[in-house]
Amino acid sequence: LKIPRQHIEEKFEEIIRFAELENFIDQKLKNLSSGMKLRLAFAIAMHAPADVFLIDEIFAVGDYAFQQKSLNSFKAKFKDKTIIFVSHDLIQLKQLCKKLMWLEQGRVQKIGDPRDVIGHYTEFMSGR
Repeated sequence: LKIPRQHIEEKFEEIIRFAELENFIDQKLKNLSSGMKLRLAFAIAMHAPADVFLIDEIFAVGDYAFQQKSLNSFKAKFKDKTIIFVSHDLIQLKQLCKKLMWLEQGRVQKIGDPRDVIGHYTEFMSGR
């Protein structure tokens, strides 16, 4: 996704505030920690003007408070969007997804209700 520069400029303060990086605003990007960069990336995604999002393990970013803030914002902002959420966190998948697809070595194993798919997945994993 290419976000127009003007959009980023308009949302800049909001993005920095959401990422909780106000104290690091004068730092070069290369000098930020990997966690700070991920916070910034998530904050930018939260303000992106798109209808479809691909999110991969994003809620592992930051401390507990930031994770909860991100999760709550995610639920509120993206409730009417199409999200492809990639994760191994079964609890988050159960909480966030209306429909789940389990892939094993690139092959679809099951699609459907999260509780059902997770049940099959955990059964499969316990038999490994």
